[in-house]
Amino acid sequence: MGGMLAVMNSPAENNYVASKLMGATAYIGLHDRNVEGFFEWVDNSPLSFTNWYPGQPNNANGDQDYGELLPDGTWNDQYNDCLREFICEVPCYEIKQIAGPLADHFSHAVLPK
Repeated sequence: MGGMLAVMNSPAENNYVASKLMGATAYIGLHDRNVEGFFEWVDNSPLSFTNWYPGQPNNANGDQDYGELLPDGTWNDQYNDCLREFICEVPCYEIKQIAGPLADHFSHAVLPK
């Protein structure tokens, strides 16, 4: 359906998504699988802010390349084989009216009581 792991573009967006985790951790679209220590988003957008948990990312055992969102909104680097929930973004589509009465016909309508 054209979705991908979520990209956090702002602290507000990050906090909103974290508030929906209900105590779980979840993969987001952050990784350093291409160049160790250089984290990037799956959509190649700029990493405009970071919110790492203290001491992270630490690349434990030299094999943590994927970002996860913790319930408090901070990030951790994680192994690729850990089972986690995930947060995805899917594209929205513009809806165009192709039939029926025009919307502005209803903006001035008076409905009987």
